[in-house]
Amino acid sequence: MGTTSAGIVVVGDELTRGEIAEENREYIARELLSMGIEPGIHLVVGDDVEDISAAIDFASSRCQIVIITGGLGPTTDDVTRDAVAEARGVELEFHPEIGKALKSFFERLGREVAEANLKQAYIPFGAKIIPATGTAPGFMFQDKEPFLYVLPGVPSEMRDMIHDVVIPGLEEKLDLRPVSLTRTLLVFGVGEADVAQALKERTGNDDFQYAFLVRSGIINVKITAKVEEPELGSKLLEAEVKEARERLGSLVFGEDEETLEVVLGRMLREKGMSIATAESCTAGMIASRIANVPGASDYLRGGVVAYTPEAKKTLLGIPDEVLRDGTVNIGIAREMAVRVRGTLGADIGVGITGIAGPSQGGESKPVGTVCLGLATAEGVTTYEVRLPGNRNFIRTLASNGALNMVRLYLMGEVQIV
Repeated sequence: MGTTSAGIVVVGDELTRGEIAEENREYIARELLSMGIEPGIHLVVGDDVEDISAAIDFASSRCQIVIITGGLGPTTDDVTRDAVAEARGVELEFHPEIGKALKSFFERLGREVAEANLKQAYIPFGAKIIPATGTAPGFMFQDKEPFLYVLPGVPSEMRDMIHDVVIPGLEEKLDLRPVSLTRTLLVFGVGEADVAQALKERTGNDDFQYAFLVRSGIINVKITAKVEEPELGSKLLEAEVKEARERLGSLVFGEDEETLEVVLGRMLREKGMSIATAESCTAGMIASRIANVPGASDYLRGGVVAYTPEAKKTLLGIPDEVLRDGTVNIGIAREMAVRVRGTLGADIGVGITGIAGPSQGGESKPVGTVCLGLATAEGVTTYEVRLPGNRNFIRTLASNGALNMVRLYLMGEVQIV
């Protein structure tokens, strides 16, 4: 039996113009691959009825499944409904139950539904409605191939519909074998070539496909197996993931959708330890990332943004003689870590200072220099690194490095002196 194919069409002028990053396509492709469906066609089109309709026709002529996302809102540029109706050769039909649901949604917000929002109650004739989790319902045609699913562009709403409706519907309609099973190891601290070298003996294994993707310095190692029997395949993939983990060791901080802050938060909670941050070049990014995790108040004592020399002196009490030789050195990072730990009463203090660029800002060290300090009751450790990239990339890498430094300390792999 041949591989089931899918086309993904994402809609929006903001996407074709590069005004915002497109993230729905990757998520949909990953979910389809996990089911053994090959997402062979990816199209990005603007808010134009003819273009969207043509994209649907093109994908439909080549794929058994077409998933469209975006353009289901209430404004004049949201024309995906019209395009789908044109592509299917049907009219739009008003659904009173959707109109009623929209009115109830806005009443809960203490507002009246705008006339423009009622546009969202018009669905192509013959389509089955996918209930909205926001204001935009989705809809689908799955009476015959190609199956067509039309979903909102809001990522959270789209993901809910994929999980709750699209995947169960496809599993019911199709005999999906073989199935692709994928696990992703998340690695930080070395380069992509180093990771590939460590896994060299495994990447030649015909039973598993390895792929590497780097994002903000974090290396995604994707391990995929195509299997006829998912249960057996899952066990084989688990063994392969274990082998890869052993080869990479502590460079692996998590799997799949985990973030450094989620992993670190779990470790801090398990050990009953607290943390405080003092930040200069990252200006609160580290504390903000830690606080992104629900329940972070269990271990995050607080953070201090000490961006200027005056702030370092006023907020952290760093004396003038320490600041005299500049604010980007391991001595300053050390003082920041020690003092924020004491001030906020945390078990772990993190200090970070650096030069994100584009200029050196009066410092003698080159752009990309970042100094980290970690203070505990046992003592202090410091690091100085040189990071590549532009200002935002350096700051992101620096925050990753700080979180990872604490993770390694909690694993017993950072020496405190």
